[in-house]
Amino acid sequence: MAYRSTNPFTNKVEKSFDELSDAQLQTKLQAAQDCYDNFWRDQSFAQRKVVLKRAAALMRERQQALAEVATREMGKRIAQSAGEVALSAAIIDYYADHGEALLAPQALQTDKGEAVVESSPVALFLRAPDEDAAVALANNSPFGLGGSVFTQDAERGRRLARRIDTGMVFINSAAVSLPDLPFGGTKNSGYGRELSAAGIHEFVNKKLIRVV
Repeated sequence: MAYRSTNPFTNKVEKSFDELSDAQLQTKLQAAQDCYDNFWRDQSFAQRKVVLKRAAALMRERQQALAEVATREMGKRIAQSAGEVALSAAIIDYYADHGEALLAPQALQTDKGEAVVESSPVALFLRAPDEDAAVALANNSPFGLGGSVFTQDAERGRRLARRIDTGMVFINSAAVSLPDLPFGGTKNSGYGRELSAAGIHEFVNKKLIRVV
């Protein structure tokens, strides 16, 4: 059955979209994964900012056309729809301008060693010809709880750790769970974090109170 976009004011079907087959869906998902693996994950904040700024600019340039689409699909008044477009562009700009600071490594207090927050299955020994192949091998898993990098070069360890798609990476140590360190994974290893400040934040519903 095709998906349909219906104008709530006229009840007219504006456009229909055929369902994707399983194969078509997998092709699109793989294309997105390839784009992330081979391009986006290695882009600097400055490079990403250029793309985001352009996206926000395009939304403003096409504000009227985008607002008309929103009005036809959701029934909003055109002025409200235009406001939504402007708000969306402002949100993109906000993260373009502040994303690097918001995602900066956060140093954690721990009794031993060094730990920062930067935003695996049964152990096996497999040979890889170089770092890129080793990272690809490590990431070729549906799970992503924790990983370890063992090296005499701490900076090299940090560089590799940033490329490994797990919730935790330990350098020169096996994965451990301690009260003062956030614990959690990615992919099929779940979402969210327990322990440390990150863990307690999972149990609260933060409220914004703003006075102007």
